[in-house]
Amino acid sequence: METVRLGEQSEGHEDGLSRINVKSDFPLAMKLIKNGQEVSFPETDFSVTARTEGGFLVYKAGRKNGICKHCKQDGDRMIIFFDNHMLGKGRVVIECVIDTPDADYTEDGIRQEVYKAKSPIVLVDDDGDALDLRLPEPRVVEKVVEKVVEKEIDHYTDLQKKAAEWVNKLESEEGYDSQEIEKRKRILGVIFKTVNFDGLDSVRTEDYGSLFKGVNSSDEDFNDRLEFAQFVLNGQGVYNTNSLFANLNAPDLDLAIYLGLSDFMSLSGLFMSSTLNTITITAERADYNVTMASGLEEKIRLANNLFTFQECTAKKVNIISRSAMNANYGWFILPSIGESNVECFDFSGGGVTRSEDFKISNIIEKFLPDVTGDEHKPSIIFRDYTGEATEELKQKVLAKGYPSVEFYLGGEKML
Repeated sequence: METVRLGEQSEGHEDGLSRINVKSDFPLAMKLIKNGQEVSFPETDFSVTARTEGGFLVYKAGRKNGICKHCKQDGDRMIIFFDNHMLGKGRVVIECVIDTPDADYTEDGIRQEVYKAKSPIVLVDDDGDALDLRLPEPRVVEKVVEKVVEKEIDHYTDLQKKAAEWVNKLESEEGYDSQEIEKRKRILGVIFKTVNFDGLDSVRTEDYGSLFKGVNSSDEDFNDRLEFAQFVLNGQGVYNTNSLFANLNAPDLDLAIYLGLSDFMSLSGLFMSSTLNTITITAERADYNVTMASGLEEKIRLANNLFTFQECTAKKVNIISRSAMNANYGWFILPSIGESNVECFDFSGGGVTRSEDFKISNIIEKFLPDVTGDEHKPSIIFRDYTGEATEELKQKVLAKGYPSVEFYLGGEKML
């Protein structure tokens, strides 16, 4: 396993790099260097963003409120596990932001330290080097007398058995009708085909984007796969949901999804390379990294790197902020609409909000991405926003590359 040393960067040195196939999972240890000396990696919250040089897809890990995601503390170092990372070819570079509680920083009580480093790993499309990508096993020395016993091989994991028990339990509990039980059984069938999961609260696909890859809407189990994706997104899994609907090929499908109050929902590449008729997203939540970020500028920056609709083809995408909960979350999807093949994005802000950050002038200035360099340029509609739509705002939208823009309050077209 390789180690990257934060705070001790040697520029341009290429000797001793480890080559790993771009589709392989791998670990990377992080050690912290201060004043030329190794120090223990702090037990505070932190976030890591990793990408390959020249690449645009990112992989994220970190610890929030003491809960680790894609990582674990290992003595003085922190281990990042690149699991189904989808990074492209090239040298892996990381940015680590460590949050240290400090009352002197009165804005949020957090002192942020940012470290950027090139790792000793290069992702390649050949076999790479013959590396052991596992963590070393703990050594236990005992004097034992072993007896070899032949056992029948069990092809199902304990967690898969738990899934089966979960569905069987439904049949014995009151309140579940036969239709609901049959639906859960179909979902269980997809779980056995496509996923590993760490308990029923943490369902995740084995390979991001694999759920619909090579699957057409006419296939026998297409609807089961679609039900499973909704099942994951709606709170039964809601962990590692990035690219969940990627490669979905259903040009006649009108898909409606709900983004609820999940702690670990990811919108990264959610509809990458998918083809649908329309998509409707009701948002009471944003991507978890966006939600956890401090400050509006950082939230927008992270949202811009999600590429939620990259190479997605659809006639229309409707984004609805549910005003009963929060009028802001739908706007955090707006920065990720670039590089799509969508004909029209229709954003509803959810009604008037007191926050200056979410006035339509600020939405257009800061949230709306520039698509002048994109091969395809969608039209855009704004509804139920805060503030006044003016000719000046319209011209700013057009200057960002959009062929047309419309503003509505209620059913009335304002501009």
